[in-house]
Amino acid sequence: MVGATGATGPQGPAGTVGPEGIRWLGAWASGTAYLEDDAVSHDGDSYIAVAGNTNDPPPSANWSLMAAEGAPGPTGPGGAVGATGPTGPA
Repeated sequence: MVGATGATGPQGPAGTVGPEGIRWLGAWASGTAYLEDDAVSHDGDSYIAVAGNTNDPPPSANWSLMAAEGAPGPTGPGGAVGATGPTGPA
């Protein structure tokens, strides 16, 4: 026979704070001061700053490529022919 469940114990202490990680800032912008671990998109690729910088667009020594833009896919099928429009003025 199993006994009754005991009372819940007290909550333990909070753990240590982990590393900050990547900060996504969207498209690279001239004049923005970037810090290490800031990430941006530029010309279809994604980069992470390996050193703080301003006015240094990727690719450069201050940026590391995270993901490259892929090749275009095949052209899709043509759409259906649209309805004929009204006759214009004579």
